[in-house]
Amino acid sequence: MRVVCEDELQILRALRVILRDGGFEVTTATTAEEALDRAVGPVDAPIIDLVLPDDGLDVCRSIRERSDMPTIVLSASQKVRVLEAGADDCVAKP
Repeated sequence: MRVVCEDELQILRALRVILRDGGFEVTTATTAEEALDRAVGPVDAPIIDLVLPDDGLDVCRSIRERSDMPTIVLSASQKVRVLEAGADDCVAKP
């Protein structure tokens, strides 16, 4: 299962469709709190937006403190900060 956390609903819907079409089970979140609640249990890899109303880097750090699961962050920039926060990769937003 993938947890996708994105506060822009159009991007969230697009990611959900793309991942489901790729054969992945997906659950979504629009806030850091929802993402952390859903990033427990049978989650393979959370995909977190860097620019959330509540900080995406904090979500990444919290996940890394609890788990070594691969974490991907969506960002238009700031790849170095994202990787320093514990993300395994950073995917650039268009």
